[in-house]
Amino acid sequence: MGDAMIEAAGNAATVTELAAEISCHVGLVVPHDGYALFGLDPLTGTVAFAATRNTYGTATGYQLELNHVAGRDPNPFAALIRSRHPVREFGSGPPVTDQDAFQRELMAAEGVGSDLSIALTHRGKAWGGLALVRGADIRPFRAAEIAHAARLLAPLTAALRRFVTRQPLRPVRSDHSEGVLVIDQANSVIAATATGRSWLRSFAPDHSALDQGQLPGHLLSVLVAATQPHVIEAQSRIPTPQGWVALHAQPLDGGLTGQRAVTIRPAAGRTLLSAVSDWYGLTPREQAIAAHILSGHPVKQIARRLDLSHHTVSDHLAAIYRKTGVTGRDELVTSLTP
Repeated sequence: MGDAMIEAAGNAATVTELAAEISCHVGLVVPHDGYALFGLDPLTGTVAFAATRNTYGTATGYQLELNHVAGRDPNPFAALIRSRHPVREFGSGPPVTDQDAFQRELMAAEGVGSDLSIALTHRGKAWGGLALVRGADIRPFRAAEIAHAARLLAPLTAALRRFVTRQPLRPVRSDHSEGVLVIDQANSVIAATATGRSWLRSFAPDHSALDQGQLPGHLLSVLVAATQPHVIEAQSRIPTPQGWVALHAQPLDGGLTGQRAVTIRPAAGRTLLSAVSDWYGLTPREQAIAAHILSGHPVKQIARRLDLSHHTVSDHLAAIYRKTGVTGRDELVTSLTP
């Protein structure tokens, strides 16, 4: 019953409600004082959405994020994704490195004593994560609670995926056109188009954080990805109440070392199709057929190109429509090409 209730939390209307419901159900077996829930772009690993409560103040939370993306996090989430044991407690026992000690000082300043991180992975993909925290005056998470958390990986991941796919695929409903931000080495916005600033504020309900120069986590995540060696462009597809949005980040040259340009626009075409295919569970064959549909190819031509019968292509199309919740070919194309 508990697993079913956790999975059903994915029907929540907003990510804030999703995180609150998950916390309520998980708290029955793993009590905690605060939480942070986030979803990832399953293709790029960048943060797509997030919600927190009673974890860290704005300034400390931002510093922890910067430590993480700069490789100074003694409890990196990426290591959990790759691990055979994707649940880890941090905070109990003596610190073993200077980075470890510094992280604990930041936690202690916010009254946090123990942090339980859970990587939500399924079939080799990372879909998101859940971090639970306890106050400094409360015992750390015990082994039995860590084991309980590990057993919740499947329903937690299912809830995250249901949240993204709970509504049929629809076109972006936004008045914003393409926007551009220019970000410096300190991750501050130094220039922007008017639409870029509008997009930025739509991503961050807490405008006071923006006023202090603190970027939303999903924007910071794609910025860091753009600074990695050999990366020409980093991208992320994020679901919003208005539809899917694409972020593209690129390093600038010409003496502007460390500066990056971020383009924000409604997601469309194959960029969106790749994300939709993962979240909605399209098979590789279904994704290939959907790509041909986007190119305007008729069923018989698709069948010839893929060496399939037109009946088989029609069956795959029916599966695509069912999984994405669209009524037919025209609605699929409209939803992927706003």
